[in-house]
Amino acid sequence: MGIVDRSLRFFLPDGSLVPTPEESAQAEQRQRQEAERQRQEAERQVTEMAALLEQYRQQFGDLPHRGEVGSEV
Repeated sequence: MGIVDRSLRFFLPDGSLVPTPEESAQAEQRQRQEAERQRQEAERQVTEMAALLEQYRQQFGDLPHRGEVGSEV
């Protein structure tokens, strides 16, 4: 135990501060917000890749499938 910012606080044996319930809730909220930001970014990238694939198909036709004649994959 110790005093931090004029409040009695608990510390772990390694010296790190035990978060208050409010600090824990704030950290969880930040994690949720970051996860949502990452989900939105992934969705944006999927949309962008789908648009690029459609542009490719319009210009060159469908992508070759594995095992087709002329396929280099």
